[in-house]
Amino acid sequence: MTVTQAGGQKKAPTQAGAQAQASTRAHGRAQPDAGARAPGRTPTQTDAGARARGRTPTQAGAQAQEKTPQSPSASLVALLGNDGLIPTLTRCPLFRGINEADLATLLSCLGATRASVAKGGFVFRAGDAARKVGVVLSGDIHIMQEDFWGNRSILARIEPGELFAEAFSCSQIDTLPVSVVATRPSEVLLVDYKRIITTCSSACTFHASLIHNMLRILARNNIGLTQKMEHITQRSTREKLFSYLSAQAKQAGSNRFCIPFDRQELADYLSVDRSAMSSELGKMRDAGILRFEKNRFELL
Repeated sequence: MTVTQAGGQKKAPTQAGAQAQASTRAHGRAQPDAGARAPGRTPTQTDAGARARGRTPTQAGAQAQEKTPQSPSASLVALLGNDGLIPTLTRCPLFRGINEADLATLLSCLGATRASVAKGGFVFRAGDAARKVGVVLSGDIHIMQEDFWGNRSILARIEPGELFAEAFSCSQIDTLPVSVVATRPSEVLLVDYKRIITTCSSACTFHASLIHNMLRILARNNIGLTQKMEHITQRSTREKLFSYLSAQAKQAGSNRFCIPFDRQELADYLSVDRSAMSSELGKMRDAGILRFEKNRFELL
């Protein structure tokens, strides 16, 4: 007989269990004293009887300890490949209200998979089927849209612990209109969206929480998109910079802050020409409006 552990791993029966079954069939009664040699009984069987009487730790007991089922944390590490990624996963808003002990069961139910993406690599390409929802475990992801002539616009920057592609999966469109690109080496967790919103045959209690969390995420994303529209609908490049940098200062709670973009990425995000934007930043600095160095800014 074999015992299947969670995750499909098979466990062999213990040696003591096999010996006990063989002994019972052979004699039909409890073993005699280990010191006596019963007729037809081998020394190996006698030693096994002595061990079974508690004189020494049983080999079967040691094997049983070695084959103890994995803890939830161990199962998560096996999936994520790094125990340092567990805190990142637990703070993802999709899993809000679900403790770490339940995450392994939940991710198994969702059929979650982990993927590694090199810098500049695509998690999804425009035109791919819109079926998966992703969570950034490490690295940095940009949601990008490209027009017919190859001009790129950054729609969003996704950091570790945040979700991406959920809006497109929820809308049930056939293909993605955007690409998801790693700006540095990244690890992502991918989940089939239908498994999130559909109750499984095991009647897991997590699905109601997942659906509630997904609605909250979509609502917040809508607010974020509205805020971006406030920036890019300004008339001039300077007004767009004023709007964006002001929002970043409010978010940081200080007039000194760092932005998550380099110059080209900021230009793509605000939908302006990089050269014109850099020139405007220089004019604003010369006018005593702000100071900056790379992606560090100070509003004066």
